[in-house]
Amino acid sequence: ITDGGHEFINVVFPSESKERKHDRAYAIEHWKDNAYFIATKGGVLLYDVKTKKIDFFEHNANNPKKTITKGICRLVYKDKNGKVWFSTSMGGLNVALERNEEETIQPYKHNGINKPVCKGDINPMYRSGGVVYWYGSLKSLLIKWSVRRKKTQVYNRSNGLPNDVIYGVLR
Repeated sequence: ITDGGHEFINVVFPSESKERKHDRAYAIEHWKDNAYFIATKGGVLLYDVKTKKIDFFEHNANNPKKTITKGICRLVYKDKNGKVWFSTSMGGLNVALERNEEETIQPYKHNGINKPVCKGDINPMYRSGGVVYWYGSLKSLLIKWSVRRKKTQVYNRSNGLPNDVIYGVLR
């Protein structure tokens, strides 16, 4: 289906079990060339619209430091420098890395600092000037993360927010 420069493409999965695992998509972000990251119920897909190739990124309990964290992936965010971020329902951030033309998604190296203040999955994310990220969740309000200082600052009702839920961060 094509409409005004946009096109709907039905992804064909290699097996019924893979299709069931990834049957719900939450976000899509362009990676490069013809490839798109798709955040799903079972992790992340990297789908090439031209070749129809699908790479699956799923949590592996036997290799947790080198695979995406467990849970439903609802966030895929590409910052101004092209770094792609993901968040799953088990909390914390994940990043896409490319080594020797092979992509991996693995937990962010500073999750030990971020995860304790961010309860639940991160929904919106935004990188402002410098190396400062803003993100929020359904359980832990608005968080400012300074990469340079490796510090978080939480904004909540005492700072004037109306409740504990953050659905979006405006630029």
